[in-house]
Amino acid sequence: TKEMLDLIRKLKVPVVNLRASAEVKASFPQVLNDNDKIAELAAQHLIERGAKRIAFLGDPRAFEIGQRLEGAREALSAAGLELVATFPSHLSPEEAQPEAARFLDESLDQIDGIVAASDIIAMSAIRALAERGVDVPGRVRVTGYDDIEIAAQTNPPLTTVRQDFAGGAHKLADLLLRAIAGETIAPVVLEPELVVRGSS
Repeated sequence: TKEMLDLIRKLKVPVVNLRASAEVKASFPQVLNDNDKIAELAAQHLIERGAKRIAFLGDPRAFEIGQRLEGAREALSAAGLELVATFPSHLSPEEAQPEAARFLDESLDQIDGIVAASDIIAMSAIRALAERGVDVPGRVRVTGYDDIEIAAQTNPPLTTVRQDFAGGAHKLADLLLRAIAGETIAPVVLEPELVVRGSS
């Protein structure tokens, strides 16, 4: 919150930040996800696999997910395509599952690919597609983000975008030491990696 940021500034203690929000961005040294590139990788992959009618599932009111939505749009625009649908979906399985079902009931005939803002949303979509007898990836290709442990165990295994969070933690510690030393520090951006599995 703004009040917390103001308090931290008044204390004048070294602070570093991981995965900045809109409020925090540029306030402190930070290690950031390249959210535009995360979704660009996913969307480009679906396009390369033949998808032309791609939807985005995720709530763009969240700062990072809004950036992912823009990255997906940029990749599609570069290929002469547009997103055919966007649907706000929460990150918890309890909410993502019924939301994925509702989206498919409204839009299944319009899509042949889904860029999901998280693995949980992507796995919810795969389950909802299976419940409707839709072949993944034969009829609809799906990508997620995070590469959580269970992503490789879904049926089919989930194509996703992975971030090097362990490396990010090391970089965060390095930034903190440099901040303590009084250095001026540019943001560090983590490089995402596409992990191709059976869902695409």
